[in-house]
Amino acid sequence: MSRAQTDETSISHTVAKSRWRVSCETRTDWMECTARIAAIKRDCTIDPESGKWSAGPEEFRVAYNGVLLNAAQSKQAAQSRCIPWEYSGYADIAISRMQAADALLVRLLTDEMLCGELPRIRQTVQSHLKPQDQRRKWLDSFKEQDGEGITPVDRQRIESALRGAYIANGFTRGRLRTFNNILLVAAVILIALTVLLGVLNAHWGSSLACSDLGTKLVCPLGNEPNRSDILLIELVGATGAAVSAIYSLARVQRVEDPYMVHVGQAILKVSLGGVTAVLGLLLLFATPGFHVTTTWEIFAFAAIFGYSQQIFTRFIDSRGDELLKAASPNGQETFSAAGTREQE
Repeated sequence: MSRAQTDETSISHTVAKSRWRVSCETRTDWMECTARIAAIKRDCTIDPESGKWSAGPEEFRVAYNGVLLNAAQSKQAAQSRCIPWEYSGYADIAISRMQAADALLVRLLTDEMLCGELPRIRQTVQSHLKPQDQRRKWLDSFKEQDGEGITPVDRQRIESALRGAYIANGFTRGRLRTFNNILLVAAVILIALTVLLGVLNAHWGSSLACSDLGTKLVCPLGNEPNRSDILLIELVGATGAAVSAIYSLARVQRVEDPYMVHVGQAILKVSLGGVTAVLGLLLLFATPGFHVTTTWEIFAFAAIFGYSQQIFTRFIDSRGDELLKAASPNGQETFSAAGTREQE
């Protein structure tokens, strides 16, 4: 297969991938090409076919090989096929290796190339380091001296600031993964409780979803309790919650989400909808002077109470979006001078 055919196949596979995978692959490709250009400008010898190091100073060889190694590992993790619960782990490896290659690239770039990358480096540092951080303070005030270029000490400080920003970003991504795991565990617990409630209701042969009018009962499936009443109410409540989840997903701001936090939020909403539907009806039936007179009213209130879980999950949604923007490798937020986050 020719190189052109190989590139065409690679592009067709990339189009079908999620955004974070494409981002990792394109950025690592850029890093590899930039590393080769920088090495050539420093009078090093690079094999044109394999791209491997042939000759040059030892310090540049270490940096060049480090960039290529981390870039290859990032690309491999981004291209890996994995089961759903391993998805975030591979994403973490891909992003971390990509960031490690970017930090090593600072050692290899010529002064002119590094000056061209300084605005991007400053933006990354401002996105992840607080204003009181000494590395950020130094980088914000750094200016290249005319005629002197960038000294080795300056280059080391720039790399230190960039590595610090990526380390802070890694901790934020860790908190995001923990947050998403908590959402999924809570959703599983709620689903188990709703199923258990339905099973216990069916075992007892009575229904908690019936309205007592004194002379008769109004139940979801007629005028007599049915073993499936609670399960039916939970299903209607979950449907109302699903509408809420779809609405939340439609209005959310799109950012790179390799951890599928929005999926976890949607699952939690649906699982909570069944619980709020049952509890809401119990409170409604216990209200003095209030009576539900038809089956359709029971279903309508169940759907409303299922949708109302949005009141309880609103804080979870805002917290998830905040962590997701902060964990984005491209820096969706910046720290203000007061130390608070500002959305770009």
